[in-house]
Amino acid sequence: MRTSFALSLVLSLALTGAALAQVDASSPKAALKSLYLAIEQADGTGIQQLLFVENDPQQDVVKAYTKLILAGRRLNEVSKQKFPGAAEAKTPGIVSPEDVAKIDAAAVTVNGDKATVKVSAAADPVNLRQISGGWRLVIDQGDDATPAHRADRIALIQGMTDAINQSADEIAADKYPTIQDAETAIKQRLGTVPAKVLQSNPPTSQPATKGAEG
Repeated sequence: MRTSFALSLVLSLALTGAALAQVDASSPKAALKSLYLAIEQADGTGIQQLLFVENDPQQDVVKAYTKLILAGRRLNEVSKQKFPGAAEAKTPGIVSPEDVAKIDAAAVTVNGDKATVKVSAAADPVNLRQISGGWRLVIDQGDDATPAHRADRIALIQGMTDAINQSADEIAADKYPTIQDAETAIKQRLGTVPAKVLQSNPPTSQPATKGAEG
């Protein structure tokens, strides 16, 4: 499972009046613009329409990632309200606010139903997949197709979402005197998520055994 991209989806974005009807996934660039707008509006349905996870037939993993993205957005909104002037988060693997205007000039490589968008030299390339005629951001490779591994992945993502929401609540309640204190606490809390999830939800997936038992 590749979760580094999910961890990067704590965005610093402002609300806009973008409407769900404006979701456009007709090209890789259009899909990126639409995803940015959907996140700005905290539009969970729009975000979900623009994400793709391999081996996720019911989109359960996509739904979990959507909640994670929305939690990250809320955390940034609360942080900006409590700590005016705090630096906005950078987001490897997806366009940052300052790169949105550069999407039209971005380098796009299309290979069948797969595409890569390179917005700038400093930005990580973004991978997309064409599904039913529309382009979606590949957020998780879904390396294992079994329901057990999907359940494990969802539990981890939910744990991260809960940790971020708890941090946002604490910032809103003025628990931290500075943004540095808040950032330290958030990193520590996220760092404990895998162990807590493992303790609360023992892995449902088991390694394959070699050979038959005699």
